[in-house]
Amino acid sequence: MSAPPLHVLDPRWNEEIVEPFRKGDYPRALVAARDYRDGLDPELRARLQPSHYANIHNNIAESAYGILNAEDARGFNQEVWNEFFRSLENYVLVVKQGKEEQPTENWWKVAHFPTTLLEHVLDLLLRYCPNQWAVEAERWVQRFMAIWGEALALDVLLKAMHNERINVLRQDYVANTRTLAEIYLRLTKT
Repeated sequence: MSAPPLHVLDPRWNEEIVEPFRKGDYPRALVAARDYRDGLDPELRARLQPSHYANIHNNIAESAYGILNAEDARGFNQEVWNEFFRSLENYVLVVKQGKEEQPTENWWKVAHFPTTLLEHVLDLLLRYCPNQWAVEAERWVQRFMAIWGEALALDVLLKAMHNERINVLRQDYVANTRTLAEIYLRLTKT
């Protein structure tokens, strides 16, 4: 049986975390989501399922990405970068656990969250790690493939390749496109 949504278990979720996120107030949403995660009372914690934790980690990662994306022109924020990847790691682990423990549930099969998160990973790596992004990009695509399958992960990789190919303002866009194509070919080799 599916667990009730987080906002049903705790209406504060929509009011305090989701609302600032929807308004694009990513710094406030990030702080609120982290505080929420770290301050869960034992009674509520006992009622939460993996789907709820996935939602929390997704919101933290999305808020961190919103900050990094907005700050692109102003500089790099290592703390927010670390928060994004830490939350992404937690999200993947929770979904993997949910898939193993609740294989008939549909929450972990929904493609929206993992598609968006993998798009963010590839975008951030290409923007902020120009000389060492390829290994991490391939590793993350493989991790997403292991949970959500080739169709989801490879579609995101193809989209990233297309976006990079047309990003003529980025200095290494041709080399990046070639590297993404090489990753795609390695991952699809049978």
